Amino acid sequence: MHCWDAVTAVGPEEPIESELAADGVTEFIDDVLPAMSKDLAGPFQTISLRACDTDTRWTVRVGDGHCHAMPIETVADATVSATASDLVLLLWGRRRPDRVDVDGAAEALRRFLARATF
Repeated sequence: MHCWDAVTAVGPEEPIESELAADGVTEFIDDVLPAMSKDLAGPFQTISLRACDTDTRWTVRVGDGHCHAMPIETVADATVSATASDLVLLLWGRRRPDRVDVDGAAEALRRFLARATF
């Protein structure tokens, strides 16, 4: 992410390579969200992320100070579809939610992103 920030600071915005970005989404869900789970207060909500360029999916349930990866077939409050690059940039606060497709409760995604910040 820091490399993308540095490159973008001095030149045009370029997408992150798809497989690298998908790994970044997995890392965020597996490592970052659990570390900040105490900040994920509020009602439980389920968010599904779908990388349309890699056909990779992730589903996470957050709330009440907990974060759990869920089976991908779990019904979600909101499903976010975008390139893997846009998804990882969204999770790290470098992409606005209006730049991705949201099916379901867009408010659930907004609440999730507001709580999953540093």
